[in-house]
Amino acid sequence: MEPRLNTSRSEDRQLAEACLAQDPVALEELRRLHLSPLRGILTNRGANVTEAEDLIGGLWADCTVGRGERGPLLEKFNGKCSLHNWLATVATHLLYDQLRRKKFHAEITPRSPEERVEEVLERLGALMENPSDSDLTRLLLASLEQAFGGCPPEEHLMIRLLYFHGISQRDLCRMWRWSEPKISRRLKATMEEIKQNTLSHIAQADPDLKLQWEDFEELCHTQQLAFL
Repeated sequence: MEPRLNTSRSEDRQLAEACLAQDPVALEELRRLHLSPLRGILTNRGANVTEAEDLIGGLWADCTVGRGERGPLLEKFNGKCSLHNWLATVATHLLYDQLRRKKFHAEITPRSPEERVEEVLERLGALMENPSDSDLTRLLLASLEQAFGGCPPEEHLMIRLLYFHGISQRDLCRMWRWSEPKISRRLKATMEEIKQNTLSHIAQADPDLKLQWEDFEELCHTQQLAFL
């Protein structure tokens, strides 16, 4: 994982607004602090160096200028998450789209890197308007749903009560008549099993996409997905 930048939400919004106003200092800061570090993120998640460079180049243009009738992508940045996480999520959606297209169109050789980038970026504007419709989001949801579906009913109920309904762990102890260490151990083991099953499902569904649990959490948090 790349180190997180210590910028506030207000600073991120100000930077995005300055970039949209074509402030050259802000544009350079966006490129240097936020876009350049995406190379490491993309290669860690399954891109080769050339693919990462192409995606970042296309994203740079789309963030600040837009393509065709679409406005700049930064217009869609609402500041509900950090600019770093937002851009990393956008880039990962682009990568996933490219990996899927490469599987189904392996025989097609693009005439230029620019053509390949434009094809991959084709659906990004609509995707950011409604991220729940993206292929990557559906994969994340399906993987987590499959992992939760494999939980024993008792542990599943505990997790729902704790995380979805705000029941405290101490209250769970009284409900199950278990000690706090026993509840804690059971929850920890179950959450670890959910984590491993989720990542395993993602790896089986798309081996080319290399996600760690931190990546998964980042993507889910950025899109504010309502699981289960």
